[in-house]
Amino acid sequence: MAARLDFLRHIVNRILAERRDMPRQVDSDVRKFVGRAEDKYHFSMYGGDPSRLAEYLLSPDFEDLVNLLKGAGLIEVAEEILEKTMENYKEYPEVVRAAEMRLKQIREGGVEGSDEALIIRRIAEQVAPLRARVSEADHGVRITVNGSRIIIHAEPGGTYRLGFELRGEVTAKDREDLRDKLRMLLSLLEHG
Repeated sequence: MAARLDFLRHIVNRILAERRDMPRQVDSDVRKFVGRAEDKYHFSMYGGDPSRLAEYLLSPDFEDLVNLLKGAGLIEVAEEILEKTMENYKEYPEVVRAAEMRLKQIREGGVEGSDEALIIRRIAEQVAPLRARVSEADHGVRITVNGSRIIIHAEPGGTYRLGFELRGEVTAKDREDLRDKLRMLLSLLEHG
């Protein structure tokens, strides 16, 4: 039993290619998010198990994708991706059910909002060690480890400012760079 179309290559990439109103950075981020998810969940029809797409659609990783699109004012792209998935994965009822559930959540407003602070907090919670405390700060997120702090704020242009007590701050050029810099700073705070 095989899906007629691969999720990333034939559904997501085609929908993105048709969009003329999508900023390049959002397009790039969507492709990165789904590419990483394909590696993590192994749902590609090329050597993976397409039924595992259901796991991805119900995961926090897919919520991040939805929130990215919602924050860019392009939530209809997430809806179109889910609709095309339901059309093309009929042989996988678990995938269709997962897509239907997500689509219903989006249309009813049930998926977490697009507030940048919520996205930053989710990244911080994914990266922070168990003994770290993640909390809200003025329009950002604070991480406390061993009495030291990192404070993260979104900046104009899609960058992030990470302030920390030890030496100053660094700027992350995108969300992936934010994860990398956050890991580095948390490691420094833990072992410093």
